[in-house]
Amino acid sequence: MKKTIKIDVATLGARMHYAVPKILARNNMLHKMYTDFFVGNKAFLLKIISLFSSKSKLLKAAQGRQINELDNSQIVSFDLLGLYKKYLSRKIKSGLDHSNLIIKISKLFNKKMSKYDFHQVDAIYGFNVSSLEIFKFAKNKNIMCILEQMSSPKKIEQELLQSESKRWNHIDDSIFIDDNHPYIVREQREWDLADIIIVPSDFVLQGLIKMGVNRNKCHLVPYGVSTDTFKFHDKKRSGPFHSLNILFVGKVGIHKGAHTLLEAVTQVKDMNVNLKLAGATTFTSEYISKFDKNIEFLGMVPRIEIMKLYEWADLFVFPSLCEGSATVVYEALASGVPVITTVNSGSIIIDEFNGCIVPITDYKAIQNKLETIYHDIQYYNKLVNGVESTLPKISIENYEKNILKVIEKSIKGINEKNI
Repeated sequence: MKKTIKIDVATLGARMHYAVPKILARNNMLHKMYTDFFVGNKAFLLKIISLFSSKSKLLKAAQGRQINELDNSQIVSFDLLGLYKKYLSRKIKSGLDHSNLIIKISKLFNKKMSKYDFHQVDAIYGFNVSSLEIFKFAKNKNIMCILEQMSSPKKIEQELLQSESKRWNHIDDSIFIDDNHPYIVREQREWDLADIIIVPSDFVLQGLIKMGVNRNKCHLVPYGVSTDTFKFHDKKRSGPFHSLNILFVGKVGIHKGAHTLLEAVTQVKDMNVNLKLAGATTFTSEYISKFDKNIEFLGMVPRIEIMKLYEWADLFVFPSLCEGSATVVYEALASGVPVITTVNSGSIIIDEFNGCIVPITDYKAIQNKLETIYHDIQYYNKLVNGVESTLPKISIENYEKNILKVIEKSIKGINEKNI
């Protein structure tokens, strides 16, 4: 009789709305999910939050910390740790502060996890930077370590960000850490401990190889989103734009390339544009103050309200300097919105098919694409048709099939090697 593989997932936060533990649970492979703050297994608390969530962005965000597909017995949540993390995050003022917080919380999270019994587990699935201690613990018990490298290596990211901030006269200095910071060292130690590393894009894969990671460890699995949650809206037009609605979702700073989008919008000719940027802003107030009222800085927007923004948008622009594979791009596509982005965003956009690929840091290239889309409705409709044909590729079902294939094949191969 074939033995069922059992995996524990260690996730700080609701990464892709708990996509990995949900997939494993659906396939009878999840043993337990370890996380920080979680309300889905606390019916009374969830009811209280739902009563007051309309008055608080924080409570709306808390509502997202639940999973219907999991039994309560499969969930271990360290809620006080999650609240402690939220409290400390309010004091963050720089990239250094943020990196230090991640390391501090990750160590506490790993310490709490290590007190549990893992004798029934074949593998532990963790995420970069938050898995070092539990991987060391797992290795001592001969448990396989699966690492998901969600983003490009931090060292590569920092080189890009520091160069761009200097070029733009330091309009956003919130993003830097030292080359020898423990965050970078921690990441590298996790690569050594991991039996396999799952990456979401070729951009991340090439970054790991550049950092000396064994290519044979790495497996490319692009992400996916629920096409039930993010509803497709046919954006095709029968007439010209009177105003182009542009959406950006993510941290509004140099890292995500928001400055290049802002500059492009101010330079466009003979067109009306409305731009909404959803996410915390790290630019200086002096830089933000120069933009007109057609550009709205929305701040943090709860996940459950993001869908309305995708419905509003004609175009999604995400010119990031460095990502893993930005899930906001998948969400935009699933909602029917063509995308302008960069290779460095790790996206699955095919240039001139379901969107446009522009070079990083090049606002002129974005400006040119915006003007083309605005004035050429046939071109815009062609992109919308491309978006619709992309839906099967970006579905959560496709992601599930691919990630299960990698996990099952890898565990089988390692078990056979150990016989």
